[in-house]
Amino acid sequence: MTQDQIIGYLTTCKELTVPANSTSRSQNKLISRADSRQSFKVVGLVYASVIVGVSGHFFLSDIPILMRHLREAITGQRELPWRRRLNDIV
Repeated sequence: MTQDQIIGYLTTCKELTVPANSTSRSQNKLISRADSRQSFKVVGLVYASVIVGVSGHFFLSDIPILMRHLREAITGQRELPWRRRLNDIV
């Protein structure tokens, strides 16, 4: 091949290139496919239950504090922990 033939071949190759974002590989990277395997469904359910359990534990453990703050906001009186203990002793 002569140099002119090589240059002509390279210019035609540039015209034949496909844009990278229009290939099926790049299209499939953007799509989440369904997975029908039972093990993945079980693992997803376990992880979801762990997340709900941990966040539910934190929420439920804060309910007494929330109730105390609501009671203080409604009545306008602040109940001090040391006064409560002092009244129990006396």
